[in-house]
Amino acid sequence: MSILQPLLIRRDNAPPLPIGWSYLTTEDATTQLKPGPLFDKKTAQAAGNVPILSQGLSDFVGYHNEAPGVVANADRPVVTFANHTCAMRLMDRPFSCIQNIFPKIGKDGVADTRYFYYAALGRLNITDYKGHHPIFRAALIPIPPLETQRRIASILGAYDDLIEVNRRRVAVLEAMTRGLFEEWFVSFRFPGHENHKIINTPNGALPEGWRLGIIGDISKLRSGFAFKSASFVDGGQFGLVTIKHVQDGRLQPPFESRIDAIPNGMPTYCKISEGEMLLSLTGNVGRICLAWGDDLLLNQRVAKIEPTQKHFRAFAYGFLRLPMTRTILENNSNGAAQQNLSPVRTMELPCTVPGRSVAEAFEQSVGPVLDLIVCLNKAMANLAAARDLLLPRLISGELSVAAAESNLEAAA
Repeated sequence: MSILQPLLIRRDNAPPLPIGWSYLTTEDATTQLKPGPLFDKKTAQAAGNVPILSQGLSDFVGYHNEAPGVVANADRPVVTFANHTCAMRLMDRPFSCIQNIFPKIGKDGVADTRYFYYAALGRLNITDYKGHHPIFRAALIPIPPLETQRRIASILGAYDDLIEVNRRRVAVLEAMTRGLFEEWFVSFRFPGHENHKIINTPNGALPEGWRLGIIGDISKLRSGFAFKSASFVDGGQFGLVTIKHVQDGRLQPPFESRIDAIPNGMPTYCKISEGEMLLSLTGNVGRICLAWGDDLLLNQRVAKIEPTQKHFRAFAYGFLRLPMTRTILENNSNGAAQQNLSPVRTMELPCTVPGRSVAEAFEQSVGPVLDLIVCLNKAMANLAAARDLLLPRLISGELSVAAAESNLEAAA
């Protein structure tokens, strides 16, 4: 979620509310749950029945197969607050936590859990790496009557439900892309493979016409531009894509740093076009996503991936999205404080290069799937933007619940 709401600590500074509403601290509005046994990267598994929440908005540290630390479901969701990142989640499935994640539910007879999630969302945002939970507990949120809370949560939840449907569709399409890539280029079961000889090469067995090359044979990496913070303006025309926006398979708004004018010296390729591939070069290196929108610029430490030939677009995406490739990129990064990936060195890493006819066939099959992923991600961003405009007006009582319900019904 990208919504920002004011941090209210003192009641005498809080704006007036509709009749029948009141302010409570998040601590008084909720019951904090015990998180159960805590996990970390060392104790997490790559797969399992129970996800282990990270301090991010959506990532998991990993999974385990023991009893979940926190039981949650659609009828009894649980809100979590991350102490160091201020990230909040609404969980409707059992989960476990790493250290410094606090699970909460609405206090019985006082606050609906889903409403609390929306009312508290964005009240506190990270300023530095410290413990933010004490401030969050003291933050004030509006508390309308329970029935009004449930109606507000239902309205906002309708947007999130649509976003979730699209997210699941994207996950299916991503899985389909990965499955086809592995079938064609790992197992060598591409269409017509029966008519291709397997040749023993110094680098292993490869179909005839294929070769072991480097990533630079299929794509070029172009690093972003170092924009000056002095040029940032609120509501600027262009948003800057930084490493935090490049998530695993998704370009994640909001783009808070914005400028109005493209600076002199910025390479033209730093203007991002819809459908282009982006790669994170610092921190959590090796994350790949597809861009959407036409008002975004490439900031430093993010690279644009440009296929060397049109028919290598889907192949390059499939190859760079493989977990195996991500591991190779991580192992080839360096840096003491945080990982850094060199675009030059990355382009020199080994990559199996298929024959042109197979690459073209893969592009024809998977290219439209990538285009659909872009469209769905763009739709999710638009839904989130609409929800984020609506949320503070509903939570503050500025917009009546009845009016919001009528607007939602008309839109449906």
